[in-house]
Amino acid sequence: MTLRALVSAGPSLTEGLRSSGTSPGSKSLHLVGPGKVGRQLLRELFTPPFPLRLVAVSDRSATVFDRAGLRTECLADHKERGAPLSLLDGAQAVPLDLALGLVRADFVVDACDTRLDRSEDALRRVQAALRSGSRVALASKAALAVAAEELLATGRVGANAALGGTGARLLRELPDLSRSCTEVALVANASTTALVEAFERGEDRAEALRALSALGVLEPDPAADLDGTDLALKLAIVARAVLGLAPSVAEIPREGLQALDPALAWWRAQRGRTTRLVARATRAGELSVALEELPRSSPLAVPSDRVAYVYGLGGGASRAHIGWGIGPRGTARALLADVAALTAQANRGGAS
Repeated sequence: MTLRALVSAGPSLTEGLRSSGTSPGSKSLHLVGPGKVGRQLLRELFTPPFPLRLVAVSDRSATVFDRAGLRTECLADHKERGAPLSLLDGAQAVPLDLALGLVRADFVVDACDTRLDRSEDALRRVQAALRSGSRVALASKAALAVAAEELLATGRVGANAALGGTGARLLRELPDLSRSCTEVALVANASTTALVEAFERGEDRAEALRALSALGVLEPDPAADLDGTDLALKLAIVARAVLGLAPSVAEIPREGLQALDPALAWWRAQRGRTTRLVARATRAGELSVALEELPRSSPLAVPSDRVAYVYGLGGGASRAHIGWGIGPRGTARALLADVAALTAQANRGGAS
């Protein structure tokens, strides 16, 4: 049976995955990318009081669907074991854009890994969801890095999770910031800040990396975090949305944590200073990601459990957005905050 037949025929997936406690009148949700963040989202959905009905989940192998609702905890356990969705009874291996169009959920949550080399694919995925009438909450930064201005202008795309829990405030203030902001500065990668904090405690590079990996602060391959790529992606998003620029992430000059001597970070800390990897952009088109020595009083000197986006307004004035949407749980909750905000907007008769 194809997914098209499943949609037209109504609930027909395995009973073991069917939800038993979700109201049929609740808003429907389609999760794309049940990785680390996606699995945490499934577990958050299983915890009341989220009034959402999970109707579909898609990974690289297949989509599982049930209009009545799927059992979030069963799916989370299945993916936690590293198993593809294609092994589940009733899973359908159809192209994702077709699945999005057939399921037509009220909300699509895109929790796929951010792949800079697949930004255009990510953008097409979001566009397909929007064409299907869905509103989209993004943890993945890839589509926003190449089309933030287009996607955020729809009023149907949330970037709260993609920007570390600051995206909801950015959207509220975007009209004002687009007019008045002259430059942006951000410290928005928790992994690099955590590594700096380890250096400041006196740990050497190898010791610090081992400890952070054991704590789950670093990804199995932390290169995109530590070489400045993740920060460059976030800079591209706000530069497009706020400053009207169209930067190529690959062309943004960037410095990584490999350039920081642990002894230097420690020495600065003894003097009451600190070091952060800072991304900056000006309306004139100057963009960079570089290590900076900062006073502890700087709004950019945030600890590793939060991120900072500082918008310069000219004349020495600025506005700081501080976010806590970090790590799988924080990101999952930031996604749900996006869904809540998009729901409220829809109820007010916002963008359709």
